[in-house]
Amino acid sequence: MANVSEIIQISKQTVSGYFETVKKKKELQKRKKEIAPMASRIPGSTLGPIALIFGSTLLAVILALIFVNVLFYDNSLGLALGIGIVPIALSLFLIIWGYRKNTQAKFYEEYRIFFDKKPFAKITTLAKRTGASVSATTKRLRYFKEAGYYPKAFFTENDHYFVLSKGAEQMLGEELEKQEEVRKRQEQEETLKNDYPVFSEVSENIDQSIALIKNTPKTGKKKMDKDLEEIEESLDHIKNYLRKNPEQIRTARSFLNYFLPTTDRLLKTYSELENEVQTPNVKEARKDIETVLSSLNAAYKHMYDDFYTQTALDVYSDVTVLETMIKQNFPEEDKL
Repeated sequence: MANVSEIIQISKQTVSGYFETVKKKKELQKRKKEIAPMASRIPGSTLGPIALIFGSTLLAVILALIFVNVLFYDNSLGLALGIGIVPIALSLFLIIWGYRKNTQAKFYEEYRIFFDKKPFAKITTLAKRTGASVSATTKRLRYFKEAGYYPKAFFTENDHYFVLSKGAEQMLGEELEKQEEVRKRQEQEETLKNDYPVFSEVSENIDQSIALIKNTPKTGKKKMDKDLEEIEESLDHIKNYLRKNPEQIRTARSFLNYFLPTTDRLLKTYSELENEVQTPNVKEARKDIETVLSSLNAAYKHMYDDFYTQTALDVYSDVTVLETMIKQNFPEEDKL
């Protein structure tokens, strides 16, 4: 009976999980429609290719009939063309109309795929993606907007971006802020590399260790996985601190020049041992590495904390002086 109860419970959880997933998916789709409202396809996207094929076929048939009449029935070319001028004009109209609709549908589909990922686009990026000029892309987007395919869309100042809604504009602002932060960080690092050549070496070594940790598969051991996550976090904090306080780089360099290569070597060895036959010695070696990585985690945390030792002392001094001045000047406040 216990097994039956477990099976029923698991079934309930599975069904509940399925409906929860469906619910989240619907909510996501609803949210997506609010942020990125756009038509799934444009009118004429089906008729365009049909008109193009029909017009081309009709033109070919008419020209063939004119050729046969002139060649075999001795009719004059002028007479044959006069008779066929209306169907020729109709076929040319169908070809041109079908080609335009087909081209519009092609570009709209490419835009739709792009906007499915982001509800905004830089015009130059969209133009490069579709192989069209910036002016042609702007003109085409303006046409789609006025036709109602992008009901809430608008161009930003100077027509640099095309945004699908106000909500999308907020997302664009957040992304531009991130890009600006990255740009400033890169500029700062370039300046540091020029003014403090040692920073370049330390920064590259930290980045190499972080990349190695990111590429190390999860071991399934909570303690070790947590240690690796915290080491990565500490290294990122250390790098950011050194970027803002380059005068500390030389002090940190001697510590990092030993600990970073040691961390890298241990991670590589651990990964290699995972693929070996798990003999007692291999298991013992892996366990030793796990212990050392835990110690390294504590060491990196301690190093980062040491950076703020002087700051803590300065704050303590300021607080002490302030408290002393309050006692001297406002003794009644001290009594309270």
